[in-house]
Amino acid sequence: MASARSTALAEQRVAAAEDAARLKRWKLALKWAEEATQRKPDIDAAWAVRIESLRRLGRREDASLAFYLSQQHLEASPATLQAMAEVLLEEGKTERAAWSLREALRLEPSLARVRIRLAQLAADGGQPHRATPLTGAMAARQDHRRSRTVVARRERSMARWVLRASAHGCSTSGASGTRPAPRAE
Repeated sequence: MASARSTALAEQRVAAAEDAARLKRWKLALKWAEEATQRKPDIDAAWAVRIESLRRLGRREDASLAFYLSQQHLEASPATLQAMAEVLLEEGKTERAAWSLREALRLEPSLARVRIRLAQLAADGGQPHRATPLTGAMAARQDHRRSRTVVARRERSMARWVLRASAHGCSTSGASGTRPAPRAE
């Protein structure tokens, strides 16, 4: 019975951490994510929020450590790989970040945001020919439920923008979807 209660509490902490992250309250998101990973270390969403929160708070070394700790408890998680890719990009490790994103995409091919991020990296790296297949595959997918959501429309619009920018030789680094880390609360 204690295990079921611990699992329920961990899931509540994950939901609270995700909500705090959406509100960009990184310290609070980190607190809840850490509690969730301590209670039930095999919840990948908790690790992803923990890594992202640490990154946003400017604690990249701790974010890297959290990623490696998550690997001890999870087999492989697209969410943690995606969060770690952002940490690596901030550290200037573009190739390692691209590998992380490709691995996340290998594990979960339907991740449109990962495809867009990979396309942006390819376009910024002077390889627009590598960006086209990534976004083209996404545009060709017929997912009617997801296509009606606001998020999917935004992702398709961004994919078209990346393709147009890369075709004209423009950098897309300013449109990566990431912003400078906010001040610590």
